Amino acid sequence: MAEETVTSSIQQESVIYRRYVKYGQVDSDGQGTMKTVIVKSSILAETEKKEPATIKVKDEAGNSKEVPNPYAGLPSVWAEAERDGFELFSENKAIIYSAKSLEALELLSPDPAIRLYIYQTGLSSIQTARANAFAKALDENAASPTPLYNGETLDLQSGIGEDGEFSFNKQPSKRGLTDEDKMVKLLKAQGKTDAQIQAILAIINATATE
Repeated sequence: MAEETVTSSIQQESVIYRRYVKYGQVDSDGQGTMKTVIVKSSILAETEKKEPATIKVKDEAGNSKEVPNPYAGLPSVWAEAERDGFELFSENKAIIYSAKSLEALELLSPDPAIRLYIYQTGLSSIQTARANAFAKALDENAASPTPLYNGETLDLQSGIGEDGEFSFNKQPSKRGLTDEDKMVKLLKAQGKTDAQIQAILAIINATATE
C-alpha cells in the first residue's frame, strides 16, 4: 500500500513499481549464438486492490470449489501479470507529489522555467483531450451519425456555449455509467467480442421498444 504524507500544500506518496518481463532467444551473430532478450515488458504500479485468500476453481466433475490463492495478498495487477507468464524483473519505490495549493508550486519546483514547463505540459495534454472530445461530439438528435460541430472554431480558453464546454478552464465532471455502459463492461468481462456485444445490445434495445 502506498505510504502517504499530507501537509497543507503538498501531498507525498511512496509507490512501489515493478517491471515484469517475458524473455525470448535471438541469434545474436547470425551463426547460432543464442542470446536471451526481453521480448515483452510491463511496468506496473502497486494498487490498493489485493488478491483474495482463496479463489474458485472447478473440479473434474465441473463443481466449483474454493482453493488457496497462490497470489493471496499481492496487488491484483501484479498477480495478473504473473498469471500471464510475466516474470518479475525489478522492483523500485518512487516518491511522487501532488500540489494542494498554489504555494506548493514554488516549493516543488523552485526554478520558474521548470514550473512553466510543467504547466505547459499539463495544459497541452488537457487541450488535446478537449479538442479531441470536440471533434468526436455527435448530434444525438440526428437520424444518422452527424458531427455536432463542423466548420467551427473552438477557443480552448473560453470553450463553446454559455457553460464553456470543452474549455480547459472548465472543471471536468465525472460521468456516471449508464445502464448500457454497465452492460458493455459486464459483457467484456465475460470475454464477449465487440460484434457479440453489439448484437446483444441490439436485441435488448429492440425488446425495450416493443
